[in-house]
Amino acid sequence: MANQLLLCGAARHELTYQEAKLLHLFAGNLTNCSNAATSCSRFGPTKRILVGRSVDVFVSRLRKLLRDDPSVRIVAVHGVGYRLEVGG
Repeated sequence: MANQLLLCGAARHELTYQEAKLLHLFAGNLTNCSNAATSCSRFGPTKRILVGRSVDVFVSRLRKLLRDDPSVRIVAVHGVGYRLEVGG
């Protein structure tokens, strides 16, 4: 990913490759849920392989970065995965 900068309000956050890729995945699938297995498979060839609860850790980090903007949140969908919600 060429641009790994997240602008949230007045804050600027430099994202890791994995965080940027996951946020991009969520943003491209606003109407669908992404499960951990799907998320990992869509990361493509990287030097680091996401396993186990790695996606949960990256989601936790992204949630912290997005907390200043109440209109954007990542929600857990029980038994399915995660979904990015934007708006009211």
